[in-house]
Amino acid sequence: MNNIKAFQLYSFILPIIILLLQNVEAQEIVFDNTYGFADYSAGKSIVQLSDSGYAFMGSTGFAEGNSQLLFVRLDKNGVPLHFRQTADADKLYDGRMMRIAANGDYLITGTLRDGTQPYAPFCMRIDTFFNIIWSTIVPADDWAFGNSLIELPDGSIAVAGETYDTDSTGADALFLRFSQNGDLVAKRASGLPGNDGYNSLETIDSASLLVAGFRKSTVSSDTVPFFASIDFDGNVTNLRSFEEYKTKAVVNHAIMDSRKNIVCVGYTMMYDTLGYSDFFMMTFDTAGNYIADLYVDLPMWAGADDLYKSVGVTPDGNIFAAGTCAGNNYLQPSILVHLLDKDYNWEDGTVRTGHDVKKSDVLSQLVTTSDGGCIMIGTTTDLGSHIADIFIFKLGQKPSGESPIQHYLPVEHFENKSDFEIYPNPVSNIAHISWKEAPQGKTRISIYDMAAHKLLSLEHDFSVAPDLTIHLPDIPYGNYILGMQNGRSKSFRKIVITH
Repeated sequence: MNNIKAFQLYSFILPIIILLLQNVEAQEIVFDNTYGFADYSAGKSIVQLSDSGYAFMGSTGFAEGNSQLLFVRLDKNGVPLHFRQTADADKLYDGRMMRIAANGDYLITGTLRDGTQPYAPFCMRIDTFFNIIWSTIVPADDWAFGNSLIELPDGSIAVAGETYDTDSTGADALFLRFSQNGDLVAKRASGLPGNDGYNSLETIDSASLLVAGFRKSTVSSDTVPFFASIDFDGNVTNLRSFEEYKTKAVVNHAIMDSRKNIVCVGYTMMYDTLGYSDFFMMTFDTAGNYIADLYVDLPMWAGADDLYKSVGVTPDGNIFAAGTCAGNNYLQPSILVHLLDKDYNWEDGTVRTGHDVKKSDVLSQLVTTSDGGCIMIGTTTDLGSHIADIFIFKLGQKPSGESPIQHYLPVEHFENKSDFEIYPNPVSNIAHISWKEAPQGKTRISIYDMAAHKLLSLEHDFSVAPDLTIHLPDIPYGNYILGMQNGRSKSFRKIVITH
């Protein structure tokens, strides 16, 4: 049976498996659905509609064939209303971003491969019933990708991405602009030295756009995160690299927040001696002046890559950031969501995990919603059959309260050093903490299990009494994290409880 017939066979069936997380006090999980199509389906981008429903874009296909684009309309509860997929059996589609145009149409970008040709970026306009109005492919001499897009005030469409080997150094950031009718009217590579690429594209004002991604450091071979403003023809008007703050890092998404500051999220490997990546968020004003840095380290999930993928601002100015955390088992990543207030203070977080330990979840996009919450789309893969499905996870205004250990410090002050001692370790029923040169004021002592649940929390002023004894009779044996917070300074130690 060919691929089109196979698609038609299941096109009247849309199995939905609602995977409810364990009840956690105060959590607001609106829905957590899995949508199964062909053997290999991936969720890529989602938008909220004016009726509080949603439309999402993904890809779907079988092992023996190429992948097709998939478009689905959901009601506000995540129930499918209608869907459609492309029928270009000879093309391999990888959709990356979906936006709503001013007239209500959907705009799509990504990359596709036609036969043996190199991967090429495309831009597509479809109507509200997912009929293709036009689709334009930009031929590429080497692989090229459209990662993000946005409609400009005149109705034309800007696409940001990357292309390979235009200057014989590897990757180059790529800007494309299309007319309302799909004609290519501008194509420009960044022209920056070394590898660089655009991962996201947003609006700054009526005359400029915000791009962000990665580029090569001017003083080392490391990857440096950056954001830049560009005009509607793709010319860079202001470039801000993070070399004095972060290296070995990439910005996956940058937005303008409610204060018109630029919030960048991604990952960095600069602090990890084993070379694994950790989450980071950095905030700058539009002039490029540093404001704040959130570096999130998960010591209980060390030895794997964790990265922020997407960020959004709620109507009241709060900030949701989400990404994929690989955990101790790289084959079983989960989705992590963090909530910060408009002053970039940590509020809460939740982990989308525990629903099925045999699943591997990867986030594609987070979008904030009109109710003050957020909705996320990605791909969940069964580690036994390797069948992949689309997941959509809708979270209300308040996450579940599962807050992972994190650092919230300006990076120039980040040391994560402390002279406190804990003994014995392994610990039995009693642990002793000694801090001879502690800073002034009370220190918050917390113990977390390996799922990031806080099991114990108390305060003690080590500057007054440098020794503290903690009784632990009710905590079962196992591995734990002890955290010490004094002001904005935080330190962590792994402990083992043996009783």
